[in-house]
Amino acid sequence: MKDELDELIFQKLGQIVRLLSVDLTRGLPRSEQISLLHRVGLETKEIADALAIKPNTVSVAIYKSKRRPGKKVGTGDDKSSN
Repeated sequence: MKDELDELIFQKLGQIVRLLSVDLTRGLPRSEQISLLHRVGLETKEIADALAIKPNTVSVAIYKSKRRPGKKVGTGDDKSSN
């Protein structure tokens, strides 16, 4: 019985995380959504589930964001363009 309750709590917490993730990043471009969620510690599959996209799409976006170290998430600023 306790294991079932623990599993239910775990599932509900997962749903809450996904809902908060989507709400937190609403209005941002997809690449910035992914980058922000990755930086706060969500795994690739968690980000994909939250945004209803494929994990490979998330992986590619994370890879590309690491190649642009001057990009500030959510501001549109790029240090390299100054």
